[in-house]
Amino acid sequence: MKKSKHLRILFGAVDIGYRIEYYSSFIKNRLSDKLTAESFSKYKLPESHYRTSYTYTCPIDKTHPLVLYTYSFLFFIFSLFRYDLFHFFSGETLLTRRLRNTELWIYKLFNKRVIMHFVGADIRSIKYLDWKSEHFSDFLSGKKGHRITESYQDRLIADAREYADFILVSTPDLLRIIPEAIYFPVVLDLKSFLGNTEGEISKVEERHNKNGKIVLLHAPSGLKTKGSVHIHEVLDLLKTEFGDQIEIVTPGKKSGKDYSYSLTRYELIDLMCVADIVIDQMVVGWYGLKTVEALALGCEVVCYIEDSLQAFLFSESPIISANIYTLKNKLTSLINDLIDQKPSRIRHLEWVRKYHTLENNNEPLLKTWLGEK
Repeated sequence: MKKSKHLRILFGAVDIGYRIEYYSSFIKNRLSDKLTAESFSKYKLPESHYRTSYTYTCPIDKTHPLVLYTYSFLFFIFSLFRYDLFHFFSGETLLTRRLRNTELWIYKLFNKRVIMHFVGADIRSIKYLDWKSEHFSDFLSGKKGHRITESYQDRLIADAREYADFILVSTPDLLRIIPEAIYFPVVLDLKSFLGNTEGEISKVEERHNKNGKIVLLHAPSGLKTKGSVHIHEVLDLLKTEFGDQIEIVTPGKKSGKDYSYSLTRYELIDLMCVADIVIDQMVVGWYGLKTVEALALGCEVVCYIEDSLQAFLFSESPIISANIYTLKNKLTSLINDLIDQKPSRIRHLEWVRKYHTLENNNEPLLKTWLGEK
């Protein structure tokens, strides 16, 4: 029997959703007989924001352009002879965006396999989400507004279609843009996230019961794309209705109707540890890593799931779907339930473990990494 070739995979060149270390660790622990993983990142977050590591880095914001271009070109040449497979996130490859088409063509010339992995705003227009937020009733009635993609995203998609062996998307709405892609949800490294054991949940339990109030948290990464203006209007109404029975946490600065947020990932996790309800987004139509993290910590999560995407929800999903018109009633009902009794913080953990960890949900990645058509 012919022995299968041991492959080398490079993850790069941005780490969207803190995936790279988890993917690499999974390969080391589960697939070391078939794959060796290394990584290259053009960005390096401060450790205060997220502690992670990569095999190679050359941060764009800290490197002189001449040094950056020279290093990237030399690393590209080095990679052609070292790696069999390239797994790129958000269309960010080793060279500049202007050279992306040529770079991908060279990979194919050298018989390398390429995975292009899209996560959201990389191929979904921010202007489209702005329109959706401002004209939500039009969206619900089926009216068309701003197109879903921009011209530069169309070029990225065209390159992916021409040169990638596989295309992955992290949210099912992106299948409208690339129907032939493979949907693979966000995953969470529970061992790292919970401090090695689920015993950490007991510490969370103690903290969130300290004052008896129902704590509502909204701390988005983007304002318009998350529908924050609508959410804050509802939170103001709830504060009037429930008074001291609830505590509303919206970290950031307010200027008129606009909020600005600036939280590290660890600050956000710290807030979720004491929150009962996390309000994610009311515009995008699907959930991301924050929702998964909040569920793992035992929070109730309210998030807008488009009707047309409901079929992609995993069974017994604990996510409470609401839109800007139903949010007030959904939150009122949820707050009343929690006032009567706060449930155990561990109640959503098994759902996260089953559907949002690599240990239990990895078939799409194995298909792409091992080249199974």
